[in-house]
Amino acid sequence: MANVLANDRIDGVRATVSTVVLSQVSSIESHVVLDAADGSVDVTTGAALGTHTLVYTICNTGAVNVKTKTNSGIYALTYRICEAASPTNCDTAVATVGAWPVYSRARRDAVGLGVAPASPRCPMISLTSVTRDSLDAFTIAVFRALGLTDEDAAIFGRALVFSELRFHPGHGQGVRRLRRYQERLRGQQVDPRAPWTIVKESPALALVDAHNGIGTVAAAKAMRLAIEKAKVCGIGQVVVRNSTHFGSSAVHACQASDAGCLGIAFTNAGPEMAPWGAREGAVGTNPWGIAAPTGLGFPAVLDIALTTAGKGMMQWHAREGRPMPLDWALTPDGRETDDPNTAMTGALLGIGTYKGYGLAFMTDVLTGVIGGGGYGLTPYADPAKLDVSHTLTAIDIAWFMPLAEFTRRMDDFARMVKSRARRPGVAEVLIPGEQEARRVAKKAAGGVPLDDEVLADLQALGRELGLTETLAIVGPWREPTL
Repeated sequence: MANVLANDRIDGVRATVSTVVLSQVSSIESHVVLDAADGSVDVTTGAALGTHTLVYTICNTGAVNVKTKTNSGIYALTYRICEAASPTNCDTAVATVGAWPVYSRARRDAVGLGVAPASPRCPMISLTSVTRDSLDAFTIAVFRALGLTDEDAAIFGRALVFSELRFHPGHGQGVRRLRRYQERLRGQQVDPRAPWTIVKESPALALVDAHNGIGTVAAAKAMRLAIEKAKVCGIGQVVVRNSTHFGSSAVHACQASDAGCLGIAFTNAGPEMAPWGAREGAVGTNPWGIAAPTGLGFPAVLDIALTTAGKGMMQWHAREGRPMPLDWALTPDGRETDDPNTAMTGALLGIGTYKGYGLAFMTDVLTGVIGGGGYGLTPYADPAKLDVSHTLTAIDIAWFMPLAEFTRRMDDFARMVKSRARRPGVAEVLIPGEQEARRVAKKAAGGVPLDDEVLADLQALGRELGLTETLAIVGPWREPTL
């Protein structure tokens, strides 16, 4: 038996290290590496594992059994890392609760805090695909079970699946958020049946109070109203205050483009971004979504946070054991870092240095300040009143020209962009939203890949809620994540 501290590594064989007790492993993204050669390892915890504790094991054929305390972090995982030339030796699942395998070719000396890069054939983080229909039905059923009306559950569930289809799983805007939403709803941080009240309106404008309700639902209803106003006035704009997390801005922007409008969706967020020159956060990631219809089979969509990256991608890099770019975040004492673990407690950095901060500042003005809602340090400061604000705008294309003429012009613009000479090593120039449209098509055809951590948690959530809807497994996702 051996005791292991956070970020330690144990090397041994079955005869010398067959039982490992993890102690002092409570920080986010702690790493423990166990090398059992071809033997088996029994892992128990001397204390509750922290959220996102990573237990890497190098084990060609031996079993890895993990026994955690009942109050262990829900995301405590075991990763099995294969040294074999082929990952097939590790294709059997680890048969214990709280343990999932990750199939990877990795040399023994490349494991630990510097894991070897994943190959396209064998991703470092294991993904399993499920059918889109089952994911739709499951997600909507979760929200019904959590107290939403049928209409609101459908709006919310489809928005999360929309995001899951469009984005890299590390972005965290898809169904991985179900558990967090459940916690907020059960903890009465969000009201599942909150009224949606128009405080004031004119033919083109409206101010809405969401009463601490579901932000995604509040924003969807606000964009619906903005579209109605745009069809009358040429433009419609709705500001929402007293709201909560509204999900992906592309969801709401695309709602307008589907209706023949230009869609613009802004939201503010918790103060994670440092003002230029500061080391503490004061403004949020404050995402923008802008969507325009085309004749290309998909809309042109810009969906960006105003930080270079978010905490979700930082966690993804940490789980893969990879450094992150230096322009993503700061350490708590204000230094640039490529260590995602250290940066998790620091402030994020804006896109384009001071420009991203300036855009985020003005987004707070366009949402919370003008709407009488939260801004700056206020959003998420009070768990009982998240105080997020959004601004949804629709511009009716038909006020300017026939929609067919607009889409022809958009297609011509896209051809211009794509015709330019490419830089060395670049295969193709894309327009905004094109890569995401390809993701959607790929996932619709081959199943929606979910991080195995997320899949296991969703299955557990379904059991907790007593759902009859289940996720239909297609199989392991063997392709690189787009």
